[in-house]
Amino acid sequence: MNIIMHTFTQRLTQDQAFKLPRQHNASCWRGKELPHPFSWGLAIDPSTLWFVAQVPAVATSELIGRQGEFVEGLWESDVAELFLRDSQGRYQEFNVSADGAWWSMTFSAYRERHNRPRKPVPSAVSVRCNSISWTAVLGLEIQSLDVSLLDPLQAHISGIVYEAAAPVYLTSGKALHFDPDFHDQRCFTKIVLQSGTESL
Repeated sequence: MNIIMHTFTQRLTQDQAFKLPRQHNASCWRGKELPHPFSWGLAIDPSTLWFVAQVPAVATSELIGRQGEFVEGLWESDVAELFLRDSQGRYQEFNVSADGAWWSMTFSAYRERHNRPRKPVPSAVSVRCNSISWTAVLGLEIQSLDVSLLDPLQAHISGIVYEAAAPVYLTSGKALHFDPDFHDQRCFTKIVLQSGTESL
């Protein structure tokens, strides 16, 4: 499925970003049905890239406390992830955890970290929780990104939920018949721009 990126001529607020239209996947990477769909939304306004993701898991109290902090290794606990890949194969990864920590890294090729990645400038990092899921919003200043949003881009939206039996891998991809690897170029699909409605 193509990834929709909504475009807005006016700046969005964090509350409006939470209300972005969502795409969803009702099954995990391995094809097993999820208790609740994994959903996501992408948008750009004149200054900000917005990423929202709803992860079908309950955020536990042990995870609270790193709101807004830049922390590597978020994939070791429940996480939502965005990957943006340009036409040259360079891509940038963005993570948000259930406690509101975030992280980013730029890769010049498959899992090859850029030698001088820029740290994006966040305009918003927030997480809201309910009894069945947690939803993260990450807003980043477009001018601080390593990938150009003017380039033809591909995206992959992913996440991990750690359960007692085994991790559950979440993905925007369909029919992925290889072991979970969020960096694999086969995960990425085309981004389609769509005009957003200003009445969020």
